[in-house]
Amino acid sequence: MQVFFQNHQITIYRNRKVANKDKFSMSATLTVYDSDIQPATDQRTEFVGGRIGATFTAFVDSNVPIKEGDQVLTEDGKRYSVRGVANYSGAGLLDHTELTMTAQDG
Repeated sequence: MQVFFQNHQITIYRNRKVANKDKFSMSATLTVYDSDIQPATDQRTEFVGGRIGATFTAFVDSNVPIKEGDQVLTEDGKRYSVRGVANYSGAGLLDHTELTMTAQDG
């Protein structure tokens, strides 16, 4: 069930270990998800120590496998770093996941 107004499609990139080495590399999960990305409020921006205009809030379905530290790439090439993940489910709420993200390109 979708509880937001989809305005972007995102691909999740996760830091994964390179085989048999002590190196890590960002690789795509190869699945595209619908999301709603909006500028974060001043309060949220201050709470995460972000910059105004570079901190964003995103909403995705609750079944999207995303974690703090992941990176998100939109269809138009913008890259974000996930700084916070909050899952909302049950208790009469429409299930969804709220992300706090910072822009990597400005």
